[in-house]
Amino acid sequence: MINLRRLVAFLNIVGLGFVLALGAKLGKRSNEIAVQLTAAKSASEKAAEAANKAQVELATAESELSRVKLGWGYEWVIPPGGQVGQVQKSGINLAVTGVGTNNGLQERRVTENGQERLIPPTVHVFVPDGQQGSRYIGEFRGTAGGLGPTSATLEPTWPVTQQEVASWDFSQGVRLRSQVPPGERLAIEGLTQEIQRTLLLARSTNSNIQNQKSLLDGAKSDLAARKGELTGDPSKPAIADRPELTVGLVQALEDLEEERNATMLAVDELRRQIYSAENERERRVQELAGAATQLPKPESQVSQSNQ
Repeated sequence: MINLRRLVAFLNIVGLGFVLALGAKLGKRSNEIAVQLTAAKSASEKAAEAANKAQVELATAESELSRVKLGWGYEWVIPPGGQVGQVQKSGINLAVTGVGTNNGLQERRVTENGQERLIPPTVHVFVPDGQQGSRYIGEFRGTAGGLGPTSATLEPTWPVTQQEVASWDFSQGVRLRSQVPPGERLAIEGLTQEIQRTLLLARSTNSNIQNQKSLLDGAKSDLAARKGELTGDPSKPAIADRPELTVGLVQALEDLEEERNATMLAVDELRRQIYSAENERERRVQELAGAATQLPKPESQVSQSNQ
């Protein structure tokens, strides 16, 4: 009986220890769950706040996008690869397939002075710039008879250069817009006018360059002629009184100077000979005069014959 009581007491003690240990574990787990619930609740509140903020930012972005798009009119997007349509260069014009009157690219009918006429549609052409942006090509309008249900031929509204046409690349897609905001249009027109002024200045500069080249060529020709006169041309036929044509002016002058020097030496020698001859003549004249004084004088009275 005593052993049974001890066994029951031992079992009670063991059970109490197990209950205490289990309670401790349950309490720890309860605390962990409470902490996790608190963290989850905080994260949920932050997520809800971020979601609300994202919704506000989305609404703001959509509003800003709508504001930015305001004034750009209707848009036609042609993806790269020609899946919907494609744009090809035809001289300075653009041949568009996949976009036409069925897509809203239509002429506008107006009445002026009681007369109706059709105004071709105008579009502004943009292409990707490779940096998440766009590059503006220019303003184009539909050509007469160039609008079809799913095609259009567009011509530029400004004078285009071949260098500009060569820079157009439509392989990465094209975006057409029916209009641009007034501010951007004024900026574009200002740039177009500046380009035209630059082109006129370039043409004027090129013309001046050509004139200068022509003058330079003339000056080179004259210089070559003057050099030819100085150096001469041995292949030319010799002319007696024009030696500079064959030997050149420089050599002709040198030859003439040598001839002049030789002539001057000859003249000087002749002068010396004349001077010597004059001195010899004077000496002989004086000798003759001295000899004449030594001759016998003639009788002053001439004998007369007796009659």
